[in-house]
Amino acid sequence: MTIRARKIFSVILNIVIALFLVVAALAFVITVTYAARGEDVTLFGRQFRIVVSESMEPNIHKGDLVVIETVWEDEEEFYRSLQVGDVITFRWQAAGREVAVTHRITEIEENGGNLRFTLKGDAVENDTQVFTASEGRVIGRVISNSSFFGGLLRFVRSDAGIVCCLIVPAAAIAAVEITRIVRLVREGRKEKKDEEAAERDAELERLRREVEELKKERREKDE
Repeated sequence: MTIRARKIFSVILNIVIALFLVVAALAFVITVTYAARGEDVTLFGRQFRIVVSESMEPNIHKGDLVVIETVWEDEEEFYRSLQVGDVITFRWQAAGREVAVTHRITEIEENGGNLRFTLKGDAVENDTQVFTASEGRVIGRVISNSSFFGGLLRFVRSDAGIVCCLIVPAAAIAAVEITRIVRLVREGRKEKKDEEAAERDAELERLRREVEELKKERREKDE
């Protein structure tokens, strides 16, 4: 392998290792965060949740990953930015416990400066939720959803996903590093052998010259 080819191979290898590390790091963060919180994870200023019901079919499917723009620091400005048709995620009491619900705003009213929201799921006819902005139930506005990434996140959280996203990349990186170390050791041994061969050749050349000098001196004496 030429020096240029080795450099190109080394660059490609470093890129592959970096990608493995990024995937492993993201998988680790998502898995640990979900394990700790159980239902959501926040990255890069956005909250990510898995939809657990079919109430928003067919626009948002059960198992989809939804990306939520959380309530702004200026809460009043955020609430006033909401419009009929927006999908939001909010906290709601159901069966004696608080759950996160993702439904669409169907009506907004204002009473004495306080906004009142009516929401329902796209697949639900008569089940609506009503609350005011002052109750602080809103987690944020849904800005996108994905079935693919929802499935991917569920896979990452599974035992098989942990193996694929954490253990496999770690094993691959270890294998690459071992291969690199073996190659460096072999190259080091080859360089050492070459140096020893060069030293032997130099010693033989020195001895040959000495023999020639001795032969020359003997001929001179004989003459």
